[in-house]
Amino acid sequence: MDAKVWRYDVCLSFAGEQRGYVEQVAKSMVDSQVQVFYDGFAKEDMWGKELAVYLEGVYYSSSRYCMIFASREYVAKRWPAFERGHAIARQIEDRGGYILPVTMDGTGVPGLPTTVFYEDARKKSPREIAEAFVRLLRSGENAG
Repeated sequence: MDAKVWRYDVCLSFAGEQRGYVEQVAKSMVDSQVQVFYDGFAKEDMWGKELAVYLEGVYYSSSRYCMIFASREYVAKRWPAFERGHAIARQIEDRGGYILPVTMDGTGVPGLPTTVFYEDARKKSPREIAEAFVRLLRSGENAG
């Protein structure tokens, strides 16, 4: 899927309890010219849309990567489970590499193998997470 032109470089999936942290990540990414789907930036685009259809597109087909911020709250809520389901389907089809998990509290992402590496938000600031993503994105652009 590398030749595809993506609407977003990354989409962010998280529980509302982590919004403050995730918004800082999103803002740092925007400062680095990353095309990011963060629901707080997309309210006008989502207005009046059927969210199940719209978000399926975001988390399954419109983003180059999906960053999941895993937490106890994340695994317990319906909308994150919906987003995660579409992201995992894409992860399987791509044979890995689509989901970039970040643990907020030691919680893993249901459906991801335990051997997948996670960044740890308890040890990295939002800016550090964003900078790590920018490095990953730029290295992928140079590899092609």
